[in-house]
Amino acid sequence: MVVFVTTDLNLLSQDGKKFNWKKPLCPKCHCHIWGHGYVPCYFAVLKGHVFLKRYRCPHCWSVITMRPIGFWRRIQTAIETIYKALDYRLRFGHWQKMIPRQRAGHWMRRFGGYCKTAGFTDMLQALADAFEKQVKFLRD
Repeated sequence: MVVFVTTDLNLLSQDGKKFNWKKPLCPKCHCHIWGHGYVPCYFAVLKGHVFLKRYRCPHCWSVITMRPIGFWRRIQTAIETIYKALDYRLRFGHWQKMIPRQRAGHWMRRFGGYCKTAGFTDMLQALADAFEKQVKFLRD
């Protein structure tokens, strides 16, 4: 389970394991949780990895990982960067030069699969709707 927190990646990178994480309650059962170590995680904007704090709930045994807001699980690039790259591709028909074509193609294939599953015909409108829903989800 992932809990998204507002934090500065540069500060997280500087402090490493000494970063002061705010301990939440368990999102499942709302009990107090225990520290469960750290997990290394890579982000596209940083050269190396950062350590994300993990917790374990003693009641429901859930493992909770703290993650900076604005990044999906298992994706190194910020949500906003992905959105801008897909929007540019759908509007102008080619990729921006600053983003690797293979990586951006992976995002487009995943998004195309989402559009097929959801029954969207206009990919540009679907992209705007999906991004708006994601932003709203992360703010709540």
